[in-house]
Amino acid sequence: MQTDQSSQKQASTVLRKLKELPRKVLRDPQPKRVHQLRTTIRRTETLIKAIGMQNGKQRKLLKKLDRLRRRAGKVRAFDVQIAALRTVKGGGIGQQKAELMRLLEKKREKQERKLLGSLDNKNLSDIRSRAEYLATAVKSEMQAAGDIRIGLATLLRKFTKAAGTANSLSEESLHELRLQCKSVRYSAELAGNSVQSGEMIAKLKRIQDSIGEWHDWRTLARSAHKGLDEIAGRSLPAILDGITREKFREAVQTTTRTAGELSRMAAEQPPGETRKKPAARVQPTPMRKAANAS
Repeated sequence: MQTDQSSQKQASTVLRKLKELPRKVLRDPQPKRVHQLRTTIRRTETLIKAIGMQNGKQRKLLKKLDRLRRRAGKVRAFDVQIAALRTVKGGGIGQQKAELMRLLEKKREKQERKLLGSLDNKNLSDIRSRAEYLATAVKSEMQAAGDIRIGLATLLRKFTKAAGTANSLSEESLHELRLQCKSVRYSAELAGNSVQSGEMIAKLKRIQDSIGEWHDWRTLARSAHKGLDEIAGRSLPAILDGITREKFREAVQTTTRTAGELSRMAAEQPPGETRKKPAARVQPTPMRKAANAS
């Protein structure tokens, strides 16, 4: 089978970003760049697994990227909490909100220092050289897009089966489902351009964002319970608990509904089959968009 050029173009874009973003984050660790670094690493991990390139060099790169992604993830966790906290309204919570904001910003600064400390010249050079090696290998070893679509179809079936039971999922199970959703979505991005793959990506992103927003509020509520003592007051944690419960219900509803749409889509047409009309783009939720812009 002939290699799909759009798949190679997507892979090249991911690896170009992987070479550029660590140094950009080092220069200016703004929330948007930290988030882009995390998602680019996720996409690189998916790429390596999708095309079966896991020799010694790739395994070393994956190990290094995993550590870097976790560092960036700890910074990102505070970025989304800070963005969420800014949107909370309520009487009598001003002092609690200010105290929690100071605590989150302090912890964010600590994690940022650790992230930047891991981006020394040796690591930057190593990541760049390994990414360049991988980019060369992808051009000569990348499987045909059809092969990637076979793997995508299997991932999609497993995901929609699990997502179809969202009404009975626990909080931890819902979070695990979000991680599966990321894997399917990034695989779909590598499967080549088509209307159906574009629609699939948009639906997967809808699920991912909905569960992600719930998870962000849950993390913020836990930070409030842990960081605010009884003297400061408990009204803010109670407000956050209420928001978290509502976001959980919304995430379950969105996941169940959208997983049904994906299941019907997969049954009607195998992933990757081309049609002519371009797909609509799903915008990030307002709160997560604010976290990227702040």
